[in-house]
Amino acid sequence: MIALTLDTLLPYVLPHLSPALASEDTIPTLYEMAGLLPPVGRGGFECRLAPGDAQVDLHQLIKRSYGEHHVLASYLSQPEVEVRRTGAAWAALRRFASWWSGEDAEAAALISSIFLELDGNATPAPSVFFKLGGPEGVVAAQAQRLVDEVFDAMALPPPPARVRDVITAVGDEPARLTHVGVMLSRSTSALRLNVAACSIEAIPGLLRALGWPGDHDALEREIEGLAPHVEKIVCALDVGETVYPHVGLECFPDEQGGPGNRWRGFLDALTHRGLCNPEKAAGFLAFQRLVLPSTASKPWPDPLVRYALTTERKGFSTIACMVHHVKLTLAPGRPVNAKGYLGFGHQWVDSAHKEITEPAVGHTLVLNH
Repeated sequence: MIALTLDTLLPYVLPHLSPALASEDTIPTLYEMAGLLPPVGRGGFECRLAPGDAQVDLHQLIKRSYGEHHVLASYLSQPEVEVRRTGAAWAALRRFASWWSGEDAEAAALISSIFLELDGNATPAPSVFFKLGGPEGVVAAQAQRLVDEVFDAMALPPPPARVRDVITAVGDEPARLTHVGVMLSRSTSALRLNVAACSIEAIPGLLRALGWPGDHDALEREIEGLAPHVEKIVCALDVGETVYPHVGLECFPDEQGGPGNRWRGFLDALTHRGLCNPEKAAGFLAFQRLVLPSTASKPWPDPLVRYALTTERKGFSTIACMVHHVKLTLAPGRPVNAKGYLGFGHQWVDSAHKEITEPAVGHTLVLNH
């Protein structure tokens, strides 16, 4: 396992992030946020696609299968880390990390990964998104048990009863709950529930069954327009004492990733509707690439070079920059809002530039920027 700090990777990634998506003024904030996160070299950017909005949020993906739950717990328990990361959100994350890395909680093993999100326009405090189970998610009873145990571990008040109702309703539908988000950085008790329907066409019926009170006619028009362009849509609902009337539609034009023709057609359609700035669309697609030591804008980090030369690790050290998905948010009385999500991370590839997915066990390398 190689543990890299995100601020070590940013100098290799930011040259490929279009100024249309992240203005020069946002770069110092990205470095500041990256410096707060644990040494796990896998992150992402949340970019506004509409004209004129340059805010960028920073994400980090932490995988249990790579042993990174232990990295998170160890990092947050360091006294010098606690000094800089104060407040209720960091304290809740610290308690969760201790539980997630412990030996006694069977439920903890069902959380396969988490996303940490830091908002670029707020005091850096993390929101946490929990991935439940593997690609197929978990059944409703498991999901409810996980939510209860996570809230107990984080010493948070129990989630509202409506959350239990919605999770139960998901279990009654041909759908799966993929992520649960705890918005620690925001003044809301609502949870974010990400629900995947069995098909795009099933989404309107699913949201009716879950009690979503939004504009169903507008939703059906949106789904009809998206269907020719996307492979999969995941619905992001905010649920507190009630189900909120806005909904996010996380759109995946191509489950294999990459800016192919379907991606271009999708962004062209959003641009035609005025939801996406043309320069931002072009910059979004241009982000996808492998950064190699031979193509990087600066010399490859010495510790990574030494690691590659002194271990039996197969493959080549790269930094992958990836196009991930676009989220459209429908809210009453507001125009549709579009955000683009990009990912990046250190990656080992073979001679054909295909990822070597198994982690390098037994080696931990921490790079401090």
